[in-house]
Amino acid sequence: MEIVEIKKSYLTVWVFCILSVLLIPAFIVLNGVIGGINITSLGELTTMFISILEAVTIFVCYIMAIYTYLAIKTRHYSFNEDGVSMIEGILTKSSTTIPLYKIESIHASANILGNGTITFNTVAIKDENSCLRSIEYIKDVNTVQKELSHAIEMAKKKHGIRSVDTF
Repeated sequence: MEIVEIKKSYLTVWVFCILSVLLIPAFIVLNGVIGGINITSLGELTTMFISILEAVTIFVCYIMAIYTYLAIKTRHYSFNEDGVSMIEGILTKSSTTIPLYKIESIHASANILGNGTITFNTVAIKDENSCLRSIEYIKDVNTVQKELSHAIEMAKKKHGIRSVDTF
């Protein structure tokens, strides 16, 4: 089996960028409403406060977008018959691998576009302090879940591990 690279989704980054752009008119309207109520110098002080709040909020949204983008861009997921691997890091790279035959179950959660997260329930995570508990920002998460489930079944057959049915 060849190495399968898992594609990632950048939807979260776009959400932060769109949110920051949408906040600008909201703050302008809020600034106009509150700034229009001119009770001596309270109106000017409130207008200045809202302007500072606007700048800080938009700055935080952009910082979150950049952080999320770098987290997604520098993290690479793949799997083959040996296991699921994650390589991450900007300046230094670290990698983690979980053998497929040790994965007991996988759970996928997706948004309306089909992008999401796959979470592993494995013996390896219980025994070791593994940082690979889930793979995030995955495009077409249901298809990846099916491919991983099939690869897990094949790995368990190869190692002679049989699943016990419990009801």
